[in-house]
Amino acid sequence: MYAEASDEAKALILKAAGATKFPIPADWFSGELIVGVGEGSRGVLHGYGIFESYKIFVIEKGSVQFERQQKEHPLHINS
Repeated sequence: MYAEASDEAKALILKAAGATKFPIPADWFSGELIVGVGEGSRGVLHGYGIFESYKIFVIEKGSVQFERQQKEHPLHINS
C-alpha cells in the first residue's frame, strides 16, 4: 500500500533516502509507527494530531510484526 503523493514529493523522498525506487527498504528501523485514521481535528496531544482512531504498526528490522487499531490516542496519559 502506498500513499498518494506528488511526483515532486516522491522525488524528494527518494533523494533523501538515497534510493532510486519505491518501496524503500527500512531494515534499520525497529519500533512503532503510529498512523492517524479518519478525519483529524485541530487539537494536538503531546505534539501529535488528534484523529478518530489510530493504527499502530509494530516493526522489527523493517518488517511489520503486527498491527492494531485503537480509538484512544496512543500517547494518552491517564491522570
